[in-house]
Amino acid sequence: MTADNNRGEPLLMRTPRLILASPQVGQGAAYAAFHTANLEFHSHWLPSLTGDFESAAYWENKIAERQQLLEEGREVHLMLWYYDVFVGQIAFTHMRSDPFFSAEVTFSLDEKVLRQKMMFEGLQHALEQVASRFKLHRFEARYMPRNDRAGKVIRRVGFTVEGCNRGYALVNGRWEDHIVASRLMHV
Repeated sequence: MTADNNRGEPLLMRTPRLILASPQVGQGAAYAAFHTANLEFHSHWLPSLTGDFESAAYWENKIAERQQLLEEGREVHLMLWYYDVFVGQIAFTHMRSDPFFSAEVTFSLDEKVLRQKMMFEGLQHALEQVASRFKLHRFEARYMPRNDRAGKVIRRVGFTVEGCNRGYALVNGRWEDHIVASRLMHV
């Protein structure tokens, strides 16, 4: 994946309430606390976490991997900060260049800040910035049909539902269908 001259540099973005930033070494404890606090809430929608995800050391290794993927222009991971509290994350994965210029988008939010439109605010800004920086034309997102909140955020930031992937992912021992949506960008 080829990006502009800033490829591989950490990302830092600001919205009226949030800071969106690439994870940095030393923030493993914040990831561990986020995932531990939201384990039950996220378990309804996400495949089970593997490894020692409750430890800062586990996340420090993940941060190093994510920094390498950013340097290679293959993935972008963003931490959403509300003041000094880590409240969510957005990931742009499977980034592809010519002829596709596309990426997949995933996100998760701390249960304590639901209904405050923080993910809408962060995702809207991140989509614009990542599309511009990496010259991406198409974003794709998937969510489980019963995850109404994710569906609302996806549609609100301009995604169009394209269909359903039957039995797309194994979540809590069940093959779950996922709604597929996309957003085209004009970069």
